[in-house]
Amino acid sequence: VTMTPPYEEVVYAELVECLSSSPLLDEDTLVVIEYPVELGCFPPTLADGRLVGLRNRRYGRTVVALYVNRPSGRLDYSPHSEEFVTLKTGKGAKMAGKKAKA
Repeated sequence: VTMTPPYEEVVYAELVECLSSSPLLDEDTLVVIEYPVELGCFPPTLADGRLVGLRNRRYGRTVVALYVNRPSGRLDYSPHSEEFVTLKTGKGAKMAGKKAKA
């Protein structure tokens, strides 16, 4: 599943919660989330631990994070939690409850 919402028009916390609660996501579903670097960095887990971060990479203003939904342990995923660190210095909008600022 790929999420590439308009940066300034979405509250990422709400979007992630809706997606992670969706019946469309099963165990071990990969979720790719694109977000602006201005948000700082998404945490290594989202949605009360249902989404576990595998990779988080910056490409200019864009960050691409790869999560797995409810990992079952059947597949060999290698999380890189060290990639889920602050990508930007200074003040930025936080993921929870705020829209991204351009």
